[in-house]
Amino acid sequence: MGINYRTSMRRAKLFFIAVLILIGFLCLITVFLPSQITISKWVTINANDNAVATQINDFNNWKNWYPAFQNKEITVNISEQDNKPVAILTNENKKEISLSLLKSSPENIIVLVAEEKGNTKTYQFVLLPNGTGQTQLTWNVNMQLGWYPWRKFAGIFLDKVTGPKYEAALQNLKIAAEKNVP
Repeated sequence: MGINYRTSMRRAKLFFIAVLILIGFLCLITVFLPSQITISKWVTINANDNAVATQINDFNNWKNWYPAFQNKEITVNISEQDNKPVAILTNENKKEISLSLLKSSPENIIVLVAEEKGNTKTYQFVLLPNGTGQTQLTWNVNMQLGWYPWRKFAGIFLDKVTGPKYEAALQNLKIAAEKNVP
C-alpha cells in the first residue's frame, strides 16, 4: 500500500509541477503580446460622406444599424453631458454601457465606449469620400487589454470572435446610409 500511495503522490506532484510550468510559460509569452489592439473593418457605401456621418454622429440613428440599439431587452437613454451626445445602454441585469461622442470632423468620428467594470474601447470611424458619391468607411475598434495575461491571450482571438459582428453592423450602416440618399 505504501508503494502505490508514494507512486500516486509522485504522479500528482509531477502533474501539478507540469501545470505550473505551463501556466508560467503562457504568462511569459503574454509579456510579448501588446496591451492594446485594434480591429479594423471597412465597407464602401454608395452615399456621400455627410449621409454616412449623419448615421454615426446622431445616436438616434444608431438604431438603424448598431445591434445593441435594436435589441428590445436593452434600454437606450440618449442625452447630453458637457455638450456632447451620450447614449447609455442598460440591459435586463442593470449593467450599463456608455457611448460618448468624443470627436466629430468630416473625416473622423471617435466614440468612447465605457463599461461598468472600467473596460473602455474607442470606435474610430474614418470616412474617405472617393469623389463619385461613394464613401469608404473604416471602423477601427481600439481596445486596451491591460497587463493581465489572460486578457492579452484572449486578445489574439478577439477579431475572430467580434469581427463578424462589426462586419454585420457595417452592412446595416451601409443599408441605412444608402436608404437616406436623395
